[in-house]
Amino acid sequence: MRDIGTDLFRCIMMLLIVLHHAIVHTQFNNCPALKPLFMLSNMGVVGFLVVSGWYGVRLTGRKVYSIGGQIIGYGLLFSLLSFPLANSNVIPKHVLSVGNAWYGVAYLALLCVSPILNSGIEVLHNQGNGRLALLVVFALLTVDWLSRVFGLGFSVSGFGSHTFGTFLCVYCIVRLIRFEFAANINSWTNLRSVAIGCCAVCVMALIRQDWISYNNPILVVLTTIIFLCFQGLDVGLRLQSVIRYIVPSLFAVYLIHDPHIAGKAIMIAIPFGWIYGQANRWILFPVMVVAVYFACILIDICVRRIPMKSIDRILERTRRTKANIR
Repeated sequence: MRDIGTDLFRCIMMLLIVLHHAIVHTQFNNCPALKPLFMLSNMGVVGFLVVSGWYGVRLTGRKVYSIGGQIIGYGLLFSLLSFPLANSNVIPKHVLSVGNAWYGVAYLALLCVSPILNSGIEVLHNQGNGRLALLVVFALLTVDWLSRVFGLGFSVSGFGSHTFGTFLCVYCIVRLIRFEFAANINSWTNLRSVAIGCCAVCVMALIRQDWISYNNPILVVLTTIIFLCFQGLDVGLRLQSVIRYIVPSLFAVYLIHDPHIAGKAIMIAIPFGWIYGQANRWILFPVMVVAVYFACILIDICVRRIPMKSIDRILERTRRTKANIR
């Protein structure tokens, strides 16, 4: 079973993603006081990549089916809900558009190449070239970030996609860190390192906003350090059960709450559109973010997880009945 600190870290990272999108879709997007928080919320996406790199991802049909099924399933659901108010092209647009589910599609691509990455990293480590490889990959991530900031047209992936290149680099960096520095990892995890990293990100955000993106090297290092701080964290049994119950719905939270994926349907199905428009008070804003977060989890439980459990129970009873007949 995965460390409870890791699961808590994932829950917080998804909350940061909701916060990031909430700032984007309200008038708080132009609030100078929230600019550092907005930039730090970019850790949300990076955080999930750090977890994947630390534990390693394995290409399995079940995982591809789960991620791809949720992307298509929720895309189809929102397309059907918004169909009366849109043209006939809405269904393929919502279901098949790579841009609407960029994170899920990029992660699926990472899954597909993970056997090559895992084997290559293990070979480099065994040959004593792991630290050199880590330096090279970190340099590539830095170049990719500079290219994105200054519009140089370079991409690590070679396909013009900074997203996939970022996914590749962050995954390899964290994987190599675990292989090469596992024995000294505790020396990284202290509040001083976190504070210095947060201050560096905030200063960069105040100087130039587009400096803080998903592929910012300092942001990647900061997110990795924070993730390591959560390792071995001990929480109460009740909180553990709540966290374990929430974790399976985190990807659905991303798919449900983001207006780029939900389109007009999300504004109709749940009153988030009104809340986004009315969030003009500081006290209402954090309440809105938390409400959207848990509402999306509830939607996923009702739409996907409860029916799936019911189907599993029916199949199990069918198997038992056949076994008894035999």
